[in-house]
Amino acid sequence: MSLPMDAVEIPMEKAVSARKDGGHGKAISSYMHKWMVYLAIVQGFSVMLNLNVVFMLSSTAPKALGVDPFSTWIVLILELTTCIANTLLFWMNPVKPWLTVMVSYVQAVVYIIQMLVVQFMKDTSGMAMYLICTAMCGAIFGCNSMTSFGFVAFGPVNHLGSLSFGCALGGVVPFLFSTVFQFTLFADNTVESTKALMHTIMGFVVALSVVSGLNLTVYLRNPDIKRHYEQAEIDGISTAKCTFRSALKGLKYTWKIVLLDFINYTNILIFYPSIVPISMNLKGEYVVMLIGIFQMCDTIGRFMAVYINPRWLPCNTLNKVVILSICNLASSAFLLCCTLLDTPFFRHIVTITFGVVTFATIGGYCCSFSDRSIGEHVPTHLDKEVIVSTTSVFKIIVSVFCAISGFVAIFLVRVIQH
Repeated sequence: MSLPMDAVEIPMEKAVSARKDGGHGKAISSYMHKWMVYLAIVQGFSVMLNLNVVFMLSSTAPKALGVDPFSTWIVLILELTTCIANTLLFWMNPVKPWLTVMVSYVQAVVYIIQMLVVQFMKDTSGMAMYLICTAMCGAIFGCNSMTSFGFVAFGPVNHLGSLSFGCALGGVVPFLFSTVFQFTLFADNTVESTKALMHTIMGFVVALSVVSGLNLTVYLRNPDIKRHYEQAEIDGISTAKCTFRSALKGLKYTWKIVLLDFINYTNILIFYPSIVPISMNLKGEYVVMLIGIFQMCDTIGRFMAVYINPRWLPCNTLNKVVILSICNLASSAFLLCCTLLDTPFFRHIVTITFGVVTFATIGGYCCSFSDRSIGEHVPTHLDKEVIVSTTSVFKIIVSVFCAISGFVAIFLVRVIQH
């Protein structure tokens, strides 16, 4: 599951446009425009690839390390460290372009360490080191998502749509590759093949992280781009003080969005990647396939919310989407009942066709729709500190909801197993 990166209609965009209209910006060439689109897509891909690879490998790590399943602990630790990193970046102001560069390279280093852990460690010590690396991945994701959002939103041209598209790719591609690899190159299902699969996927993350870091380094050294971010600092965009008190002034206009995020993120992450795969007693490779199907459906739902004209959608207002998300709670209850029934039809066919496909698509749609609605409910006449704080604090709110979900999932999994 991914944190929201597709809030493309936000008040900050208007602030950026106003700054450009004031004469500080320069005309962007066609080449530079394409470069920024490419950069945003790759960066979004790198950000979400980190998160989704951790989720995906949570089902294969126990076999590689020779321990019992601990995916619920992986989810909880990942979300907690993400929440902490988001909070720290919130107080620092997330518009820190060069911090994004540094985090990209650190991400590559952490995954190299994780590869060494998988290769040379096992049992309890291996699991402990794996969880430590997971915590670092969560902190990296929290920093990377916040800073990437900031530097793209306040760039010469706002390409948050391209960043969102890259995030969607980061959710789907690793699961597709993993499913193909598990049934072709690494089909023998041994410990060594499991380790080889994990090394292949984590190696891809390392390569993409380095590519993203190099892209950002070259991009930020461009004289025009460098002048732009220097001007942003002069204008106070990157120095505005973000506080929770300022955020509360804006959140009173957006309480429905907070409710919507709470329902959807807790509902989805309590069930994936923990309760449903464990309840179905699937093998590791099939767990990855199931989560991959879920991720693709979630991406389809997010695509519909972001790129399809609302007039073509039946649930095209915030109130309707709140009702839809409440109805999705019934879908999750039905999904849980199906996994507990000891019949192939309900436990597998109905769970995947109705439960996973419908549940994930609706959940993804509601999550992205709530992100898009931020700009419609935060008044533009508010102070700059209030607008930046309100928009940034939503990432912290979502990460808190995700951490709560992981904590609840740990206890529910134990109840179901007994």
